[in-house]
Amino acid sequence: MLTRVHQLDRIKFIVLTLDAPVSGKRGDDDQVNIQANTAASVSTQLFAGTDPSLTWADTLQWLPQHTAKPIVLKGIQTHEDAILAAQYGPLVKGIVLSNHGGRSLDIAPPAVHTLPEPRRYCPDVFSKIGVWVNSGIRHGANAVKALCLGAKGVGIGQPALWGLAAGGVSGVERTLQS
Repeated sequence: MLTRVHQLDRIKFIVLTLDAPVSGKRGDDDQVNIQANTAASVSTQLFAGTDPSLTWADTLQWLPQHTAKPIVLKGIQTHEDAILAAQYGPLVKGIVLSNHGGRSLDIAPPAVHTLPEPRRYCPDVFSKIGVWVNSGIRHGANAVKALCLGAKGVGIGQPALWGLAAGGVSGVERTLQS
């Protein structure tokens, strides 16, 4: 698959997810009473096929042998992990502060709330690699705050999906305007 991805000019980088080597225990799944025989939990479905034995060191040695695309690490939630990710430069071009929308562990703080930690404890990371925020952006003020704290960009996937579900394309447009 990486060979095919590498050949596509539209794909600008590879995102390596770090924080979900196994399906998390989600209270939300328990509350909807998902039966093992009828359906798997959301996190089980989303992270199926993930190898829990993989490590950053092993994967970041293997990955550049199979693609020349820049690598971005997703799922950073602490300043310690931001520091570690920056130490892999120039191989790692950026990090995404993310809790995967709570899909792995529904009590993890949104990334917009974790952004001040690396800004306070390791501000030099922002000059070494790109830092993006991908959870907790619910309106424009959140995006502005993240950008003011040094984020290169923000992800707004869930609000756009909610807008799509509520009103189709015009629902997405309304969501992004608010």
